[in-house]
Amino acid sequence: MGRLDAIGFERCLPIMLQLLDESDPQVSQLVLSVFGEQALRKTEPFPIDVKRRIVSCLANTTDTLIIQAAISTIQTARIADEEAVVALNCILEHSNRHLAIEAAIALIELQAPSSQAAEHFALVQLENADPMIRSLAAEALGLLGVKAAEHVPRLVAILNYPDTDKAAARAIAKITGDLSDLIEIADGNCQSSDSGERLAGRELHSQIARMQDNLHQAD
Repeated sequence: MGRLDAIGFERCLPIMLQLLDESDPQVSQLVLSVFGEQALRKTEPFPIDVKRRIVSCLANTTDTLIIQAAISTIQTARIADEEAVVALNCILEHSNRHLAIEAAIALIELQAPSSQAAEHFALVQLENADPMIRSLAAEALGLLGVKAAEHVPRLVAILNYPDTDKAAARAIAKITGDLSDLIEIADGNCQSSDSGERLAGRELHSQIARMQDNLHQAD
């Protein structure tokens, strides 16, 4: 980025757009990463034609590295127009679940009108066999904040997996603001006359304790 700063991003822009047409996926990936870094530093959005070229990289390739770089750049540059949203929604159907959940995170973070599909997808992926995908799904739901309150029990369920418990704890904390709501539910269950509810309350208290430990470790 130092050399780019010396020359000037605007002067380099036509060349970088040409490089996106290169057949070498590593070149396209590199250019997209430069756009992403520039988006972090710019205060004004990219011009329309640049946005379209970035989105076209997402829509017109099967290369997973380019798709991943394009999703990241769209998210960083906050490209939330209709073309970008349509392209991201298409990636939700991708056979590569890692790419699909990253697209879901982007849609939710961009607050796209169709983010409900991303929310549903993330909820389903909480049961994926891959712990990385489960963790990313929890992250996606956490981005929804209080709007994902109904999904807290599903997140509580994956606290029992040691490879996803930290991601679940962070997501629950983001959704509830803190863990006080869960503690109140656990206390209520413990005071119930129903033995099954009392048992569930004690188990929830144990899970809350694990969450608190995980949140401290994550910090």
